[in-house]
Amino acid sequence: MEVTYLRPSGINTYRECGAKYLFQFIENIHAPNKIHLAFGNSMHKANEVNFSQKVDTKTDLPIEEVKQIFSETFEDELREVDKKDYAIVDPGKMKDGGLKLLDHYQKFYAPRIQPVAVEQRIKLTFKNYDYGLSCKIDVYDQDGVIIDHKSTKKKVNGTIPEDYKLQVGGAYVIAEEATQRKVTSARIDYFDWVRNEFHPIAVQIDKEYFMNIFQITGDAIKAGIFMPNRKSFFCSKRYCKFWHECEKKYSGRIKD
Repeated sequence: MEVTYLRPSGINTYRECGAKYLFQFIENIHAPNKIHLAFGNSMHKANEVNFSQKVDTKTDLPIEEVKQIFSETFEDELREVDKKDYAIVDPGKMKDGGLKLLDHYQKFYAPRIQPVAVEQRIKLTFKNYDYGLSCKIDVYDQDGVIIDHKSTKKKVNGTIPEDYKLQVGGAYVIAEEATQRKVTSARIDYFDWVRNEFHPIAVQIDKEYFMNIFQITGDAIKAGIFMPNRKSFFCSKRYCKFWHECEKKYSGRIKD
């Protein structure tokens, strides 16, 4: 029997909105990207390229080279962004914030990280489950620390959103341990592009919590339950790129 693999991002999407999961992961509907996702992808790419080569070289790339990777990726990503987002966020200001963040991160934080594995795709199955887990972990370092990179415009106050706890403290720990590596801790490196601040925040490890959510989500997906969550803060034309498909399939109206 062919195994269906669930990704942590997909599980979080399903918990946010079953309809969004359907459109994105099952029907694979293409929709214009959101500008905050374009920024996050670009920051992610810059860190990925630097840390990938650092596994062997033990040395970070020159700061200007890392910033150039971010700039080029961001310009490419903007081509897929809904231009209506430009009325919400100035892409030039967002780009400048990203460059300042990377300059600070590469000078003071990246040198402390010696990666062992970067962007490694891990797939594993579990006994008595009809579905498996597929993860791609940003960085696993020589001290056994799992590091995930996140971008935000909200002020970081030290608390971790529930979906990030599930992803980094549960799914990623289980996946990394499946490779016979020791995990000592997990953290999120937050990039706040509005305030030009960087915050490393520790994530509590809780594998049991993840496995419970994993089973519940997998069973619901297998049963074909994809309910729209119209009460969600993110259920709006501003935040959800699938709002048009949602109105067509489920009727009703998505708020602006």
